[in-house]
Amino acid sequence: MAQIGHSVLRKAWYSDGASCRSGNYNIKSTGTSPLLGPLVQTAITTGVNYANLGVTVTDGAAAVEWGAPISYKVVVSNAGPTPVTGAKITDLLPAGLTGVTWTCVGANGGVCSAANGTGSLNTAADLPVGATVTYTVNGTVANGTGPGSLSYRVNVAPPAAVVDNVPINNSAVDTNAVGKLYSLSVDKGASIGSGAIISSPMAISCGAGCTTQSAKFLEGQVVTLTAVPDPGKNYFDGWGGDCASAGKALQCTITISKDTNVSALFSLPTYPINTTTPDGHGTIVCTPNPAPDLKDAVCTITPEPGYEVDTITLDGSDVTGQVSNNTYTIPGVTGPHDLAITFKKALGTACGDQGECKSGFCVDGVCCNSTCEGQCNACDVAGSAGTCSPVIGAAPRGSRPQCAGNLACGESGACYDTCTSSAQCAAGSVCANGACVSAADYKLTGGGLLGCDVSGQRGSSASAASALGTLALLAMAARRRRARA
Repeated sequence: MAQIGHSVLRKAWYSDGASCRSGNYNIKSTGTSPLLGPLVQTAITTGVNYANLGVTVTDGAAAVEWGAPISYKVVVSNAGPTPVTGAKITDLLPAGLTGVTWTCVGANGGVCSAANGTGSLNTAADLPVGATVTYTVNGTVANGTGPGSLSYRVNVAPPAAVVDNVPINNSAVDTNAVGKLYSLSVDKGASIGSGAIISSPMAISCGAGCTTQSAKFLEGQVVTLTAVPDPGKNYFDGWGGDCASAGKALQCTITISKDTNVSALFSLPTYPINTTTPDGHGTIVCTPNPAPDLKDAVCTITPEPGYEVDTITLDGSDVTGQVSNNTYTIPGVTGPHDLAITFKKALGTACGDQGECKSGFCVDGVCCNSTCEGQCNACDVAGSAGTCSPVIGAAPRGSRPQCAGNLACGESGACYDTCTSSAQCAAGSVCANGACVSAADYKLTGGGLLGCDVSGQRGSSASAASALGTLALLAMAARRRRARA
């Protein structure tokens, strides 16, 4: 076990006037080399306000053209620990930049001393800790020919009452090559995975939420594109277009000589969805299939006419209850799946056995929504086949018994108990004295020459007797005519 001598620890820190020194120590243990530390010296001050001012500048381009507009974004910040009032911002405009104007906006409490101006930056800003001011500097590259270069430098300095003890970030420069430009476009829209494409020189950074991006580069400029898959199971599946020769390497290097188009493909592992319909009578199609890792697979079910989904199982487990509008979704696929679906006949479809029907009822030769056992009910009524409905007027069908006394079915779904009109009687019967009797019983003939049918008569026995009297008179008149003859 390593041990540290107490005398060494006691000597690790000591004060020497205006400084605090730490170092020139060693830690030793048996069988190992000593751990040596360098001298670290920290100044001890009083009454000094420290701040860490910083500046960045970029135009978002790798190169610019002669005579073309250019726009720089300059961001000045204060990382603290002291607020700064009157930070000085200046720049050094290149000779090749003309017609310069600028605007300024603050954020997080940052205040611009001037909201806009022309020419060089020579202004100030108030910067509380964490605040920024952003300058947008616009200009035009002077006309010229051949290759060239354009460098723009910006500086920030604290006022006299503040000390910036981290001066390394107080100056920033953006340098562009100038000449003939060509466009380089990257497209990763066909990816099922995710990742970023980054260019060097920096001009393209197509990450999350970016499908395509373009930037201009100088003729003859060497540009390296780097593919960076996102964390997780994402992987880079290769380049296309003008980078196709790079295959699946993470980097592609191009020398710009024309407008260039590059495609990049990020992928995820994919898993098959195996679908079966053991008894036929429909299909199921899942999209996408194979399904990418953690993505949903939406399965569309199409039954044959007259059929509907009976059961659907995923890897042997019943998921029928999760089917909605003939659609089933497998959420977040993480491996292969087996999906099986069966179909049965829908309501109103012709059947010979209840096992053929999704409802489990085969009544009156069609799949029915219930057992439909009432004497005056049927499941094959025109306009409502498949739904047990009352049979009105007509005789019951199938194996159901006829209504007693030749009576017909009423609107309530039951047989009439008595009749007031022949419409309440079964076919071939008429209503007489509240009872339905066969129309043949009211067929009168006279010597085979006269046949009278009173099946249309309605009402009481009096009306029936009146009809019979009329028929008798007619028969007598007929006999007298025959006698004269």
